[in-house]
Amino acid sequence: MASRPTTQSNGQAVGPDQFLAAMRTNPFLASRADEPSDFETSMPIPDVESIHEYEFFQLQNAFHHVKTQPKSMGVMVTGGAGVGKSHLLNRFYHWLKQREPHSKSPRACSVYLHNILSAPEYLPRYMLKCIFNRLTEGNATPWNHTPLARLSNALLHSIGEQAKRQNLTKVHVAQAVSMLQSRADWRGLESDVVHALLMLANFTAVPKSESELQPDQKEKRRAALTWLSGDPIDLTQANHLGISTTNADQDEQTVSMRDDAVIESTLRGLAAMAALGGQPFVIIIDQIDNLSSAQLLALSRFLHVIIDHASNTLVISSGVTQSLEAFRSSGSLGVTQEAIPQAAWDRLASYSVQVRPIRQEEALQILESRLKLKLDLFRMVPPIAQLIRRDSLFPLGRTWFDATFGTLAEIRPRALLNAARERWDQLCLQLIKQGFDSWIRSWSQAQTDAPVQPSCPAKPSCSIEELIDQEIDLRIQERIRQLTLEPSELAIDAQNFQEILANLLTHCRNQPDRYTLVDFTVYDGSKSPKPPFQLTVEERRAPNQDTVTSGVTIVTAGGNAASHALHRLLHCRNSPGPRYHPPNHRYLFIAKTENVLLGSTAIQHLNDLNKLGKPHFEQIEITREGYASLSALLDVVRQARSNDLEVEDAGKIYRIREEEVIASHHRRGRYLAHPYLRPFLTEEPSPAVDSAPSVTTNFPVIGREEARHFLLDRLSYMIGYQVKELTYSYLATLGDTTTSVSADVEAAYHKRFQEAAQELHREGRLVAHAINDDLFVTHKPPQANEADESPPPNSIEDGLA
Repeated sequence: MASRPTTQSNGQAVGPDQFLAAMRTNPFLASRADEPSDFETSMPIPDVESIHEYEFFQLQNAFHHVKTQPKSMGVMVTGGAGVGKSHLLNRFYHWLKQREPHSKSPRACSVYLHNILSAPEYLPRYMLKCIFNRLTEGNATPWNHTPLARLSNALLHSIGEQAKRQNLTKVHVAQAVSMLQSRADWRGLESDVVHALLMLANFTAVPKSESELQPDQKEKRRAALTWLSGDPIDLTQANHLGISTTNADQDEQTVSMRDDAVIESTLRGLAAMAALGGQPFVIIIDQIDNLSSAQLLALSRFLHVIIDHASNTLVISSGVTQSLEAFRSSGSLGVTQEAIPQAAWDRLASYSVQVRPIRQEEALQILESRLKLKLDLFRMVPPIAQLIRRDSLFPLGRTWFDATFGTLAEIRPRALLNAARERWDQLCLQLIKQGFDSWIRSWSQAQTDAPVQPSCPAKPSCSIEELIDQEIDLRIQERIRQLTLEPSELAIDAQNFQEILANLLTHCRNQPDRYTLVDFTVYDGSKSPKPPFQLTVEERRAPNQDTVTSGVTIVTAGGNAASHALHRLLHCRNSPGPRYHPPNHRYLFIAKTENVLLGSTAIQHLNDLNKLGKPHFEQIEITREGYASLSALLDVVRQARSNDLEVEDAGKIYRIREEEVIASHHRRGRYLAHPYLRPFLTEEPSPAVDSAPSVTTNFPVIGREEARHFLLDRLSYMIGYQVKELTYSYLATLGDTTTSVSADVEAAYHKRFQEAAQELHREGRLVAHAINDDLFVTHKPPQANEADESPPPNSIEDGLA
C-alpha cells in the first residue's frame, strides 16, 4: 500500500512528496564556518556543545582573565585544516554576544574580522575601518541599535555628573576630555581621538532616533565616524569636531589620522569605552595565514603594540598550524625574515589553544544533531518515524558510518561532513529513481543484510579540474551571498579595492593568448604631489600590437578628497613627469554610499569628465554586489594559500593549491566576466546579455508577497530550513511530484524565494545564512544590541551647536 501524507497539528500535510523535497536539500553542505552573522542568533548549523568543550573553556578562561585584570592578552588558535577552528571562534563570538544573567548588555564588545586585505603600510588603517564597520553593522541597522550605541551610552554616562551640573559648552567639552584623560585607561590617548569619540557618542547614544537629529548633527556624526575610520575629512569638519588641523593636507584642505600611533590610540579609546560599560573589548581575527608574509608582518607588529599598550582588550587570532609555522621560519615563503617576529608571537600567542580532530562518539553527535534538525517534521510520520527510532543516523545509516569511519580514532569534522554530504546525495538519487515505498523497503533491507554500505549508483566520472571548478564555483557563490547579506563584513575602501584589483590583475599579466594586459603600476596616494591615478594599466591590442593605456581612479570618500581626486583625473594631461603620459582611457570607480557625498565642485568635475565620452572616460559604480564578487575571486585563492581549500576525489581528500585556483579562474572565464576587471583584459566590449528565455509551464508564477508569506509560514513551525527545500516543498503543492518539474522552473522559483528571503533578512524578520549556492533561514530572536538601557543623563550637543 502506498504511503499517504500525515496531517500535522498545524494543518500541514507531510508525506512522501514533502520527504522527497527535504531529501533534495543536503543538510551537510555547510562544512565550514567562516564568518558569523551580526544577528545574535543560532548558527546556520546546529552546535554540539560537548565538541571542543575544553578549547571553548580555554577561550572563556582568557575572556574572564581580561575582564578581571587591567591588562590585555593575545590568544592564538591553531590546528589542522578542517578541524573546526572557525566554527569554534564562531561559537565563541555568539557566546560573547549573549547577555550575562541579570544583565541587559552582551558579555563583551566584540568584533569578528576575516580577510583583512590591504597593502602592508595601510593594513592598520583598514583594520580600524573594518572594526568601525562592524560596530555600526555596516550602516544597515539603526544607529541606536548598534554596538556603537552601547559604547556611546557608556561614555556619556561616565561624564554624567558633570553634564547634570552644567550646560556644556566648548569649554566644558575640553574639561570632559581632560577628565577622561586623567583616568588610567584613557591616559596617553590623543586629544583628537577623545574629541572625535565624544562627538560620535553625542550623536549616536540612546535614546536619540534619526528623526530627532538635525541635518548638521548627522553631518557631524558622519564626519566623526569618517575620521575615526581612518578616512580624510574637510578642514571645516575637523574644526567643528575639535580635531587639530596642524598636520592637514593644505593642498586638498583635508585632515586624516597622522600615523599608526593615532590608530592605536583610537583602538585603545574603544577598549576604554567598553570598560566603562563593564565589557571587555574582544577582537577576533580568523585565518591570519591567508595574508601574504609582508601583510602578516605588518599585522603582527601592530597587534603586538595594541596588546602591550591597551587595557581591557582580548585579541584572538587563528590559522592553520602548518602555515603559521612556515611563516615563523626565517627565510620561508620567499622572505628573509620571519613574517611573525618572535617578540610579536610571544604576545599574540601568550595563551595558546590547539584545536584537535574529534572522536567517533563526537562525530556521531554532529551527524545526529543535523539529522534531527532536518527530519524533525517527519518524526510522527510512519514509516519514517520507525526508522528514526531504529537508527539515529537515518537515512545515512549506522552501517555506513561504521564502514566509513569505524577504524579511525580521530576524525576531521570537515572530512566527516563531506562524506555525509556524498552519502546523502547518493540516497537522494536512489529515492528519486525507486520511489518512496520501494526506497524505504530497500533501505531497511540493506541495514539488516550485512554491515556494509548500501549499494549506490556509481558517481559519474569527473576530472580533478572539474571537481576543483565546481568547488570554487560554490565557494564564490557562498562568499558573495554572505557579503551581500551582512554589510558589516565588507568595509568599502579605496585602498582595499585597489589591493584586490592589483592582486587579481597579477594573475592575468603577460598572457597574450588570453588577455591584452601587459603590465600595470600601483601608485602610493599618500605621497605629495598625489598622482592622478591609483593604477595605470598597459595593454597590447591585436593585430598590430598597439599599446593601449588606462588610468584608474578610485573614490570611496566624499568632500574635498573626492573633489581633488576628480580634479586630478580631469586634468591628468597637464600632470608633470614621464610617469603621467595621457592614457587612452580614464576609468573612475566610485562608491555610492552615504560617506561619498559630492559637493558642487566635484559634481562639476564629474560632468566635465562625462563630456569626454567613451572610450576616453568611463564611470563605473562600485556596488556592494560587485565589490563582494571581486573580493570572492581573491578570497578563494587565499584559502588555498593557507591549505584550507579541499575537494574529495575517489574517496580521498585533495588539497587545492593556490595556482590551481588561479587556473580554474582562467578556465572558467571568471576574470573576463567580472565588470571591474574586463576593461583591462580586453579591448572587446562586454558581450550582450541575452534576456532569460521564457519558461513554458503549467505552474503559476508565484508573486513576491506570496513567496514572503510562504517563507514566514513555514518558519512558524520549523526551526530552520534551506530555501531550496522550501522551493521543492512549494512546487510539490502545485503538481503530482517535484520530479516532474523542469530545471528551469525550479531555478525560477528558487530565485524568487531567495529574493524574498533576502528581503526579509534585511527587514530583520528572519536571519538568512549563505550555504554554497543556497540560503539557510532561521528565526531572529531578540537582540541584546537593542538599546534598552536607561538613557544617558545628558548630552553635550547644545554647548557645541
